[in-house]
Amino acid sequence: MALHAVGSMQLLNCARGQATTISVLQDFAKKPENLICLVQEPWWDRHGYPPSLPGFDTFAPSLIKPRCVTYIRRTPGLTATTVFTAQDSFLGTTITTTCNQKTFTLFNFYSPGRAEPLAAILPTLKLPTDCLLMGDFNAHHPWWQGPLPRTVRISAASHTIADWLEENNFHLHNEPAIPTHHPRNGGRPSTIDLCLSRGSTTQSILALAVDHDTTSDHSSLTATLALPYSILQLLPADTGSKQTGQPSTNTSRLLVETLRICKEKQTPCERSPILQPYSIKLPMLQSLSVHQDVRQHLGGITA
Repeated sequence: MALHAVGSMQLLNCARGQATTISVLQDFAKKPENLICLVQEPWWDRHGYPPSLPGFDTFAPSLIKPRCVTYIRRTPGLTATTVFTAQDSFLGTTITTTCNQKTFTLFNFYSPGRAEPLAAILPTLKLPTDCLLMGDFNAHHPWWQGPLPRTVRISAASHTIADWLEENNFHLHNEPAIPTHHPRNGGRPSTIDLCLSRGSTTQSILALAVDHDTTSDHSSLTATLALPYSILQLLPADTGSKQTGQPSTNTSRLLVETLRICKEKQTPCERSPILQPYSIKLPMLQSLSVHQDVRQHLGGITA
């Protein structure tokens, strides 16, 4: 049986805040196990470009003023290609782990202001079996928000989205009734930032955490992913302690997190690797973007 370890993927609507956008990217990049960061409503510079992130490839549905951006850490054994864009708010990226040729498609969606734009897009998609949908859907529905007051009207678009997700066999990873949007005008908190999957991708999502401690009016979602052990070996070098030869703090944290999640999910512990120091330097594989010139423009704009 193949060994697996864990990596992380984070989602946050930054509400166009400069400090929020830059801080979430910089904090995310600090931990080598953090692989993919999905941002909605990012801050743009005066040219309309979102920040770039050193060590990550940037994927966006439009060159100027994208409403969603996906950042993927440059990692040997991990390749990514843009396969879908619509307007400036909808993005699909196919991600492949070359060590075992496993592929899934990650969709980063921002439905601007209301549910109708997403409800119009979903029926046009030809989805692969293995995929993950994350984003700010701006849709209110009991499936993810829990029981709603009788005074709250569920829009036809929200019903359309929920029906489409159910018909296409999507699994909701959010715990219903945990709010993800906290209006600054004092309005009722709601659950609109979602994580759903189908196919074998569902089994790769070990946990989903909601963090309300952000500088945005949205909570962040962090998905913990099961990854082939070989991918974790190829993350930034972890040489361990020169005195003891033992794994360093980053390696130990990965091991503890893997064992904790296996215990919670009652996964056989023999699947959890004893992560060893790995310091061989290998050439980085470049991910592909739908716009070859996007990286040239974004590369000069650092957070």
